[in-house]
Amino acid sequence: MVMISRLLSTGLASPNRRFRLLLRRTLLPLLLYTLMVLSGCGDEAGRPATQQRSATPVPSPTLPALATNTPASTPPPVVQATDAALSTPATTPCAHDYFFTPAPSSCPREAPVQTAAAEQPFERGVMIWLEATNAIYVFYPDGRWQQFADTWREGEPEGDPARTPPPDRYQPIRGFGKVWRDHPAVQEQLGWATSPELGYSAQIQRPVAGEGGDVLFVRTFNGQVYYLSEREPGGGEWGIAASW
Repeated sequence: MVMISRLLSTGLASPNRRFRLLLRRTLLPLLLYTLMVLSGCGDEAGRPATQQRSATPVPSPTLPALATNTPASTPPPVVQATDAALSTPATTPCAHDYFFTPAPSSCPREAPVQTAAAEQPFERGVMIWLEATNAIYVFYPDGRWQQFADTWREGEPEGDPARTPPPDRYQPIRGFGKVWRDHPAVQEQLGWATSPELGYSAQIQRPVAGEGGDVLFVRTFNGQVYYLSEREPGGGEWGIAASW
């Protein structure tokens, strides 16, 4: 730049007119251009550096949420019955209750039956009549019992006038008397009655039949309960129900 300025000053001072004109046409524009270029560089050099913009992150496209198959509530596990559980029967209450206590371990076959009854004690046993069965039961002190059909009907003789009982004894009458008179073995084993017959309301019931045969429970006049275990048609063993 200094050299161009010196050359321009020297040339302009030259006496040669043509040389001066050449300098003006060539060097002067060159000088002006050089000054302009230098002036632009100075501006660029003095201008503070432009801060680079940080790259703005481009947000990733939001994908729609995928529908998930939400499992349904898990059902409770099913307990499979084992062979042991199937083979053990559940305890089933009886369909009916006994009319007395202590009750037998087996369930009753039926509900208790209320029935008209009569009872007469004898020297060696007792007779009981039950309207529900239309039968007379004879109980002997050795633990045996016998059953007889009640065949006496109204209009028949109630007793035998030819038979006179001892003092404080009674001849049985009506249905009891007919069984007693018609069956000498019964008369011999029972003896005379010790009181007139006594009417009352009895209860009877049967349990489920077991190996011991059919059983009948009977409430007596004084509230005791007899069991009648049938060992043969119309007879068998008897006792107090609490001991059955």
